[in-house]
Amino acid sequence: MLPLLADHVQSDTAFLRLALAQSLLRSEQTRRYTWIMAARFEALRQRGSELFGREESRFALQLQHDPQGALDMALRNWQLQRAPWDARVVLEAALAANQPEAAAPVLEFLQKVQLEDPIIEPLARQLGAALHKSAGAGK
Repeated sequence: MLPLLADHVQSDTAFLRLALAQSLLRSEQTRRYTWIMAARFEALRQRGSELFGREESRFALQLQHDPQGALDMALRNWQLQRAPWDARVVLEAALAANQPEAAAPVLEFLQKVQLEDPIIEPLARQLGAALHKSAGAGK
């Protein structure tokens, strides 16, 4: 994957994928890529762009190891974009932040549209079970 992305580093989304790949490979370059990606997101914020919330949430969760920050970004993004990837980042961040209740609107949406996705479905089941468990504990 790295060679495929190397020619596209001008794209923020491609660069994020490269940074995530570096992290998964436990590369010595991970810190450098993370720093550069953080600077790119800061530049986007300064320009007032809110179009990369999904990517910024993934960045916060997987590279900065900030589940709460990732969840906050994913939920803000969910108000603007509702593609399957947007649902996925909310679900992943809610699980990582141990806040299943934060994913309730996304779970309701997924049930309403009957989305079938092999990655999203297990996340939704896990969060649904956690919500059910916490509702039962509150009785």
